[in-house]
Amino acid sequence: MKITDDMLHRAQGIDLVDYLTSQGYSLFHAGSSFKIKVDQKHPGDLSSLSVFSDRRGWKRWSDGSTGHDTISFLQKVCGKSFQEAVCELCGEIPHTEHVAADPEYQTAAGKALTLPKPVEGKYNRAYAYLTNTRCIEPAIVTAMMKAKKIYQDERGNVVFVGMDQNGAPRYGAFRGTITGKQYRGECTGSDKRYSFCMEGTNPEKLIVFESPIDAMSHATLVNAITGKLDAWKVHTRLSLGGTADTALLHYLSEHPKCRDITLCLDNDEAGLSAAKLIAQKLTGQGYAVKILPSKCKDFNEQLCALHDLSKRDVQETAKRGRG
Repeated sequence: MKITDDMLHRAQGIDLVDYLTSQGYSLFHAGSSFKIKVDQKHPGDLSSLSVFSDRRGWKRWSDGSTGHDTISFLQKVCGKSFQEAVCELCGEIPHTEHVAADPEYQTAAGKALTLPKPVEGKYNRAYAYLTNTRCIEPAIVTAMMKAKKIYQDERGNVVFVGMDQNGAPRYGAFRGTITGKQYRGECTGSDKRYSFCMEGTNPEKLIVFESPIDAMSHATLVNAITGKLDAWKVHTRLSLGGTADTALLHYLSEHPKCRDITLCLDNDEAGLSAAKLIAQKLTGQGYAVKILPSKCKDFNEQLCALHDLSKRDVQETAKRGRG
């Protein structure tokens, strides 16, 4: 969606205190600033956030991120792109129909998770999008669908589900499956601590990505490199749902054996900057951390490029055979 001057002007004028309140957070005065009330603190929460007296400028003291408006907050804290942030603030992102999950599971903001209604029957559209358009190995997609971490909603979107240690859904993100159209977002009541995760057998190592598609793309690449169909099952892959480290910090708090972390965030300014900050923080806490960006913008782009190259090689070989 094209960002107009009017949309940008409206988004820049959104009051951050009002926005956070609309999302279910309770704020209180702390000197000349505003703070978020967090009853039960947890790694990655927003208890360190300060919203300044102008109600737009902010700083998150836990990681040093800061900004002068609500747009920057959505980008740096919530992991949204500039376009996504402006569209959300202007109310331009369409909402899907949702079905409420068990109300026992609530986010820190007090909202129960709701997930889009699954389509009746098979998930052909989501499956085709992930395997054909995104070039992810079919067996990996099938495994995630069987684990109920991926499904297709009634509108044809693919939905990615994050679960807690009891297997209960706590997070949901959706993405459109129409090629060339950007449509994605998080489900109402999603708890960022429980983002999409592909558990592996090695409890000591974790590989971190911005999105579920990048995590599955990396898994596909590992299989291709090793020539083994189950190679991807060794290491756990975690999606942050952006660049904020909320899900990562919570994962580490629940998996004390994990001490080796590889950060595979996007190979762009936002991803590299976030990876550097996270690496500094965790290295100081005794973790072994390395930054491994993809050779392209992200790992799905790298996977698709490799797929196109292999396809061209096959076509060239076929031509030479006919000659």
